[in-house]
Amino acid sequence: NPRSLMIKSLGQLANKGTLYIINRTCETDFTNKELDSLWRTNYTFSKFEIVKDEEVAEIMKTDGTFFFAVIGKYYASKGDPPTTGIYLLDRNGNLMTRPYPYYISINNGLSYCIGLKTTAAIGIRRFSMELQAN
Repeated sequence: NPRSLMIKSLGQLANKGTLYIINRTCETDFTNKELDSLWRTNYTFSKFEIVKDEEVAEIMKTDGTFFFAVIGKYYASKGDPPTTGIYLLDRNGNLMTRPYPYYISINNGLSYCIGLKTTAAIGIRRFSMELQAN
């Protein structure tokens, strides 16, 4: 049952896992330090860590429970144009599909850049609430 598998996986993430956040925001948006502060203030579902793209391959080799989240420019599904938001990926870097809360739009896709910290904070809070709702 996909729903019960999702609940089990998210429960493991919440209790003993880590969400690795890949920063794909515009260079003018936030430093990793600023982004870390935004997540610390607005995300409550699990432990998290901001990582660089170059670190992802090494993380995938590790054991344990983890997911990835991309914040910034990415695609909501294969074949779609890139949009701006927060995207949930599995431990292999594959975009999660329903019933997971896999995508939260930021800026309604109107810009690839997030721009304001308040806009990012709202998106991060929504993402955290979606994970908790499942």
